[in-house]
Amino acid sequence: MRCMNLSLSRRIRDESPPGRRIGGRPGRVLGVLAMVLAMTTGAVTLFHWISTGEATAYAFRKFDGVRSAPLAGGSLIATTEAQWRIMWRGLRGDQPVPPFNEARQTGVAIILGERPATGHSVSIISTGERAGRIVVLFEERHPPRPQPTRAATTTPYTILLIDRAGADVVVEQRVRD
Repeated sequence: MRCMNLSLSRRIRDESPPGRRIGGRPGRVLGVLAMVLAMTTGAVTLFHWISTGEATAYAFRKFDGVRSAPLAGGSLIATTEAQWRIMWRGLRGDQPVPPFNEARQTGVAIILGERPATGHSVSIISTGERAGRIVVLFEERHPPRPQPTRAATTTPYTILLIDRAGADVVVEQRVRD
């Protein structure tokens, strides 16, 4: 059976010229510091890329409403004139449909779903672009305090007409405790 000599680092250390020591404690410390610096730089770059501060903001028109008929919560996206009309008519009924330019605009509807009382609404925090996507950030506004009137189930929603077209849309909700 053959034996392998695994003490290569000792041989290299012995053959290195005087005054030049390979490895050892200072070398390990510098290696660890270089690795920590590289990881920190990567984390900061990733955070900078992901953070909403890097988003390009877009102008939008907002149309709020409340339906008495129950609807499931979620979001709808309209990128064509036909989709815009269907979305508008489904939520706003016979109200006049605002003009829609599919080459420049994207329609987004945010529906909160059924709520047990009046006073709930959608608050848009920002609309912008991150990583090539249109990102809509919103939060739900609650009534200031429970109202003593009889309970009325409502479905609050908002429709946005964003001045940007041709990108995927992501709808994000900010939730506060």
